[in-house]
This record gives sequence, C-alpha cells and structure tokens, in this order.
Amino acid sequence: MAGSATVVGQALRDARTRTGLTQADVGAVGCLDHATISDVERGRRRLPRDVAPRVTRALDDGRVYMAVAEEATGGASSPWLDGSAVELHRAVVWAKAMEELEEALDAMRKVMPMVLKPPSATRPEEREQIRAAMVEGIEAKTAVRHKLTILCRDYGFSYQDLFSEHRRELAAKGYLATRR
Repeated sequence: MAGSATVVGQALRDARTRTGLTQADVGAVGCLDHATISDVERGRRRLPRDVAPRVTRALDDGRVYMAVAEEATGGASSPWLDGSAVELHRAVVWAKAMEELEEALDAMRKVMPMVLKPPSATRPEEREQIRAAMVEGIEAKTAVRHKLTILCRDYGFSYQDLFSEHRRELAAKGYLATRR
C-alpha cells in the first residue's frame, strides 16, 4: 500500500483541492489531523471506516463516494474511469450514459424470454447471454454514476441530496424496509 495513492486517496485529494479545502479542514470533519489525511492521500494508510461517512458527506463528491464503495466492497462497484483515457465532459458522459443504457435495455429485452424460465431449464448458451446482459447493466450503471458525478459538479447539485431524494421517494412508495 505504501508509496502510491489508493483509489480513495486520489479521489479525496482531487475533491479536496477542487473545493479549496485543506487537509486540516477534511481532517476536522473526521476528527483526524492533517497528517493522517496526507497519509490517506498518499496511500500510506486507509481512510478509517468509521470516518469515511462523515468525510464523504462533507466533500459530497460522486467520485469519492464511488472510491469508498470500491474499497469497501473489494471492487464490486463502479470504478472511476481514467480522465486521461476517457473524455469526462458533461455532454460526453451524458451521451455515453444514454448509449450504455440503450445497450443494456437491448440486452435485457433479448434475454427476457430466457429469464422467464426456471434457471434449471436454461441452456448453457442462454446462461451466457443472461450473464452478458448483466454485464451490460453494470456498464450502464458505471456510465450513469459518471454522468451524475460530472453533472453535480458542473451544475452545483448535491450528490447526497439527489440520493436522499431518491430514498425518500422509495420509502414513500413502501419499497424500503422501515428502520428501527
């Protein structure tokens, strides 16, 4: 781990500098000193799990949320794409999200008859088509997360507020279990 920034460290540094915060500012949110934040940014240590929610909320940056999720899940999440290899302009990410969503929908329509059958009744080639449709869905999710992040940055929307609104709508429809 030592020597190079982690996914979280790089995302944290980029969001912090973009918003004009110092390492001490970010550290104060998480009850950490600036040296600890420096170590996180440089890949010398991980952002403590108990501190990550406060720091992510304070920075309110989709890339930071994605990086923390990637680290917490061991990579079972949408990764941040390299801006030197992919154009991350809002119009480009918007168009890419539309393209990926259309591809995912096409794949889902193609396998719909297959998923109506019991899994035990699917042939190996059908299972592979279902798997490919699932991968298309993951690609669409990654594209949509990038679109959300870039548009929140460019238009000044709160990433957290958008997801809070979404959760409220799901709860109002009865789709979320009540918390005790």
